[in-house]
Amino acid sequence: EEAGLRDLGGRVSVGQIGGGCAHGSIVPADGSQCGSVGTNPPGSATMDIAVNLVETYLRLTGYLTLSEFEVQRRDADGEFRTVTDVDIMAMRLPHARRLIPGRGPKRGAKHTVFEPDPELRPTDERVDLLIGEVKEGHAVLNEGAKEPEVLRSAVTRFGGKASGNVDTVVKALIRQGEAVVPDGPRVRVVAFGSHGAPRKSYHVITLGHILEFFHEAIQEHWDI
Repeated sequence: EEAGLRDLGGRVSVGQIGGGCAHGSIVPADGSQCGSVGTNPPGSATMDIAVNLVETYLRLTGYLTLSEFEVQRRDADGEFRTVTDVDIMAMRLPHARRLIPGRGPKRGAKHTVFEPDPELRPTDERVDLLIGEVKEGHAVLNEGAKEPEVLRSAVTRFGGKASGNVDTVVKALIRQGEAVVPDGPRVRVVAFGSHGAPRKSYHVITLGHILEFFHEAIQEHWDI
């Protein structure tokens, strides 16, 4: 079945779910050969598509996103160097959803509303902040993504009460992959990948699940 996803975020085109490509694989928008997920080097076109896919998914489910956040460090000699890139950072405010004005697909609906994906474990009780790693293979975090200085930079970039409690938040993220700031946001580390991973302290979402989510959304909102 062709998942003709053309512009649910502007830069992602998913070829086929089923059909000629393996389940969970990603097809470049130019129609070239299926990306064998997990076999392409970092920085490849397929990896870029994987990041765009995750970013589009998060936007569709009510998150504001920032991709490829560069973390730098100043060495002892005074030179700056890049430590790592955080693939995706996202923020969702309570009750945030994507709404398209006009008659909805359901009888009597005044608008089309995209609900958050339950797999993201959304909450309307507080701001939800995500620090995400996108992998073509198993959904695991790079060592750099677990370094305190990397997490500190990401949390500080979010600002607000998360930044004001950065030491406590970073320790909780390293220990259990999640931190809840009293009267403030929930901060989580999430790994996205083609395959699940052994039980981890952080949340995992597969690219296959994201494709299925898009497939269902397209079926329900084909006219969009």
